[in-house]
Amino acid sequence: MTTMTTSRFERLLPLAGALGGLVAIVAMVLTINEPSITDGEQKYVRWYSDHQAVETIAGFAAIYFCVLMLFFATAVRRALRSGERGSSAHANAAFAGGIVFGIGITLMAMVSFANVEAADKHNAQAVISLGYLSDSTWLLFIAGLAAFYLATGLGALRTGALPKWLAIVTIVLGVLSLTGPTGIAVFFATPVWLIVTSALLYRRQTTLVTAPRSSAKHDQPAVGAL
Repeated sequence: MTTMTTSRFERLLPLAGALGGLVAIVAMVLTINEPSITDGEQKYVRWYSDHQAVETIAGFAAIYFCVLMLFFATAVRRALRSGERGSSAHANAAFAGGIVFGIGITLMAMVSFANVEAADKHNAQAVISLGYLSDSTWLLFIAGLAAFYLATGLGALRTGALPKWLAIVTIVLGVLSLTGPTGIAVFFATPVWLIVTSALLYRRQTTLVTAPRSSAKHDQPAVGAL
């Protein structure tokens, strides 16, 4: 298996997934009772009028998640390319999917911030219009998530970058992302996947870095043999 010299930043990159998963969980908990515009326009406007602080915090959490997701997507690309049968195609597709997913989350945050501003200005009609837009933003991040999961899972099966069971689960999540309503369920499962995968990638990388050092020590001739 190919080994590479890594910087401290590169070694820590996989942990961005775990941090992103935790940030996403916080945002989900804060907005768990947030209604959809289809639940009623008045109810939707009232929510944003009464929960401006909560939505602002959740919006910033979404932005932080996007940054962490981009770092983690970089770590995934690196892991897929450095595998025993590294694949640039899978690695690049996973990275592209991670970027689109992050952009989709950022778009959701932008709509949320706009809703908060409109609610603060008592512009109910703007809140309602943004609510209909918000109900469609999931299409973008689901598309990115599907590409990310499928490329990561297929690439991991080929390279061994992830355990086989996790690679299969990842492919299943990618397929479910493309089947309509189940894509939303996959979105809510993503924080758990990020935390688990982040830990496994970090452990795998640590093993690859320390193993060559241990071998080098054993390969050194004894002083008495010189």
